[in-house]
Amino acid sequence: SPVFVMATANGIEALPAELLRKGRFDEIFLLNLPTLAERKDILRLHLTRLRPSQQNLELDALAERCQGFSGAELEQVLIEAMHLAFGDGGRPLQQNDLLQAAAQLVPLSRTAAEQLQALQQWAASGRARPASSAASWALDG
Repeated sequence: SPVFVMATANGIEALPAELLRKGRFDEIFLLNLPTLAERKDILRLHLTRLRPSQQNLELDALAERCQGFSGAELEQVLIEAMHLAFGDGGRPLQQNDLLQAAAQLVPLSRTAAEQLQALQQWAASGRARPASSAASWALDG
């Protein structure tokens, strides 16, 4: 039966060329940081999972504020916001908790900006295809 193999690597440039040739891996994709629309979807997904009773929270401003955040970092924003609400008497999550949590988190896109830019340039030079339908190599606004 057919087999579909996927692998991930943060330092693909360190892999030997013979491993990356067609026939071993038929295609190489760059899973870039999420766009604004993708950030909204990721935040909604995690909010639904973590706080299903609080679907009324507006996520547009938070998604804007979280430019450059990875999916895992977006999840951490929600978790930190829940900690803030819990630490304030266990009250329901509020919009301000989300924005405060986002302001406290420093994303990898800032702490390792040079590495991310090098990976984006490597991929944009024709060595990889964008995994997102929003085919952009740079961060969106």
